[in-house]
Amino acid sequence: MTPALEMLMKSRRVKTEQEVEDDFNNRQRARELGGSPTTTKSKKANNSTTQILDEDAMNDLGFG
Repeated sequence: MTPALEMLMKSRRVKTEQEVEDDFNNRQRARELGGSPTTTKSKKANNSTTQILDEDAMNDLGFG
Protein backbone atom coordinates (compact mmCIF):
# COMPACT_ATOMS: atom_id res chain seq x y z
CA MET A 1 0.00 0.00 0.00
CA THR A 2 1.36 3.41 -0.92
CA PRO A 3 2.00 6.05 1.76
CA ALA A 4 -0.60 8.34 0.15
CA LEU A 5 -3.27 5.64 0.32
CA GLU A 6 -2.42 4.87 3.94
CA MET A 7 -2.72 8.56 4.82
CA LEU A 8 -6.07 8.81 3.01
CA MET A 9 -7.46 5.76 4.81
CA LYS A 10 -6.28 7.04 8.20
CA SER A 11 -7.75 10.53 7.64
CA ARG A 12 -11.11 9.03 6.59
CA ARG A 13 -11.14 6.76 9.64
CA VAL A 14 -10.56 9.73 11.95
CA LYS A 15 -13.29 11.75 10.21
CA THR A 16 -15.75 8.86 10.52
CA GLU A 17 -14.99 8.46 14.22
CA GLN A 18 -15.63 12.19 14.72
CA GLU A 19 -18.93 12.00 12.80
CA VAL A 20 -20.10 9.08 14.95
CA GLU A 21 -19.12 10.92 18.12
CA ASP A 22 -20.93 14.09 16.99
CA ASP A 23 -24.07 12.09 16.14
CA PHE A 24 -23.98 10.38 19.53
CA ASN A 25 -23.60 13.72 21.33
CA ASN A 26 -26.49 15.22 19.35
CA ARG A 27 -28.74 12.30 20.27
CA GLN A 28 -27.75 12.55 23.94
CA ARG A 29 -28.55 16.28 23.99
CA ALA A 30 -31.88 15.67 22.28
CA ARG A 31 -32.84 13.03 24.86
CA GLU A 32 -31.92 15.35 27.70
CA LEU A 33 -34.03 18.12 26.18
CA GLY A 34 -36.90 15.78 25.34
CA GLY A 35 -36.78 16.51 21.61
CA SER A 36 -35.87 14.51 18.57
CA PRO A 37 -32.26 14.22 17.44
CA THR A 38 -31.13 16.35 14.54
CA THR A 39 -29.82 14.88 11.32
CA THR A 40 -26.12 15.46 10.81
CA LYS A 41 -24.52 16.62 7.60
CA SER A 42 -22.73 13.29 7.21
CA LYS A 43 -26.03 11.39 7.34
CA LYS A 44 -27.41 13.50 4.49
CA ALA A 45 -24.24 12.92 2.46
CA ASN A 46 -24.42 9.18 3.10
CA ASN A 47 -28.01 9.08 1.85
CA SER A 48 -27.06 10.64 -1.49
CA THR A 49 -24.10 8.27 -1.79
CA THR A 50 -26.41 5.33 -1.15
CA GLN A 51 -28.82 6.62 -3.79
CA ILE A 52 -25.99 6.83 -6.36
CA LEU A 53 -24.84 3.33 -5.48
CA ASP A 54 -28.40 2.05 -5.82
CA GLU A 55 -28.74 3.68 -9.24
CA ASP A 56 -25.45 2.08 -10.34
CA ALA A 57 -26.65 -1.30 -9.13
CA MET A 58 -29.90 -0.88 -11.05
CA ASN A 59 -27.95 0.00 -14.20
CA ASP A 60 -25.75 -3.07 -13.73
CA LEU A 61 -28.86 -5.22 -13.51
CA GLY A 62 -30.22 -3.76 -16.74
CA PHE A 63 -32.91 -1.53 -15.23
CA GLY A 64 -31.28 1.79 -16.17
